[in-house]
Amino acid sequence: MTGQQHTGEHVAAKASWLPLIVVVLTQIQASFAVNALTVSMAGITTDLDTPATSVGTAITAGTFAMAAFILLGAKVGARFGTRGVFQIAVAIHAVAMAGVALSLSPAMLFIAQASSGAVIALIAPALTVFIATNYHGDRQAKATGLLAAAIPLAGVMALILAGWFAETIGWRWSFALMVVLGGINLLLS
Repeated sequence: MTGQQHTGEHVAAKASWLPLIVVVLTQIQASFAVNALTVSMAGITTDLDTPATSVGTAITAGTFAMAAFILLGAKVGARFGTRGVFQIAVAIHAVAMAGVALSLSPAMLFIAQASSGAVIALIAPALTVFIATNYHGDRQAKATGLLAAAIPLAGVMALILAGWFAETIGWRWSFALMVVLGGINLLLS
C-alpha cells in the first residue's frame, strides 16, 4: 500500500457522519409529512369539515408536484449549488408544514401540501448528491442504505406518532413536529 492510498483511506475513515444524519433526518421529515396526513385523515376531515376526498386530493397534489418537478429540482441544485438550494428548500418545507398545521380550510391544506411536494423535488436530489460527495466505497453503500431505510422508518413513526397525536393532543401537532425537525435539519446543514 502506498502512502497516498493510506492517506486516502485514513481520510475516508475519518469522514464525518453529520451529512448522513442530515440526509436521514431530512428524508424522515419529507416522508413523515405524507404519511401523517393519511394517519390524521379522520381528525382533519372533522376539524376542517371536509370529506376525506379533499385530504386525499391534497396528498395526491403533493405527490404529483414532487414528481413533476424532480428533474427541475436536480437542475436547480446543480446550477445554484446543492447545499444552498437544499437549505432554502428545507426551510420552505418547514413553512409548508406550518401551513398544514395551521390550515383553516381544505384549500389551505391543498396549497400547503402541494408546496411541500414541490419543494421535496429540490430536497430529494440533494440527498443523493450529499451521499455521493461525502462518502465513498463501503461507507457510500451504507449511507445509501440508510437513506432508503429512512422512508419506511418515517412511515412507522408517522403511524405511531401521528396516530397518537391525533388521538390525544390533535392532528396538527404532527406537522408542528415537522416544522421543528425542519429547523433542526436547517441548523445541522
